[in-house]
Amino acid sequence: MGGTQLEIGAILFHKRFEFFDGELGEKLIVLLNEPETPEEIEEGYIFARTTSQEKSRFREPECQPDRSEFFIAANNDWFLNDTWVQLYELYTFDVKTVIEDSLTGVLEVKGRLKENKTGQLINCVNKATDVSGLHKRIINTSYKHYLTRKKA
Repeated sequence: MGGTQLEIGAILFHKRFEFFDGELGEKLIVLLNEPETPEEIEEGYIFARTTSQEKSRFREPECQPDRSEFFIAANNDWFLNDTWVQLYELYTFDVKTVIEDSLTGVLEVKGRLKENKTGQLINCVNKATDVSGLHKRIINTSYKHYLTRKKA
């Protein structure tokens, strides 16, 4: 899966990403959790898709909770273009699919957000109006475990 670990804040390229409308396409996605316990593994990996299409988006600093988006300016944290992490549509992939897609090259880790940016993104998840309580719980629990491992 490349030289970067599959951990919270990882930026991945999915060659056959299936959107909620059933359309398939290539997409950069950001990992928001790391399943470890049997319960977490059952819940799967949670990803947010990204876009660099500005359209009616704002280039405001980072968290935009009312829009459920997180803005990353160009040439920061791996992204070459202004990029919005779209928190209003979170995608859950089962662990088996992520492993299979990684082994077959369908899913590839490309980079990782910096530690402070990852923390800001997780904080934004908590403020975002369109993120469910269940997703917030799963992501926060996983992030707490992640921080504990980082300190060890």
